[in-house]
Amino acid sequence: NSATCCKSPLKIAEYLASGKPMVASKVGEVESMVGEAGILVTPGDTAALAEKIEFLVSNKDLRAGLGKEARIRAENIYNWEKSSERLLEAYQAALRR
Repeated sequence: NSATCCKSPLKIAEYLASGKPMVASKVGEVESMVGEAGILVTPGDTAALAEKIEFLVSNKDLRAGLGKEARIRAENIYNWEKSSERLLEAYQAALRR
């Protein structure tokens, strides 16, 4: 639906940048943003969300691994240099129209 399509939540980017593991719903761009740096659940499945949060809380090694992967994703994908390149490309494409 239009409320969840094509959204890039700032909170996900903040968790990635801070190296925090996360459990998130597969809505909008969340799935592509999180990648292998978190655990994803079906939107609206509160039981799965609770289960995965408990699983993450109880697994220290998984938290550490996901947190490390989150920071790597932030550094390699969601950094100012890459973001400005993508923005410039979008402007250039718009100007060519």
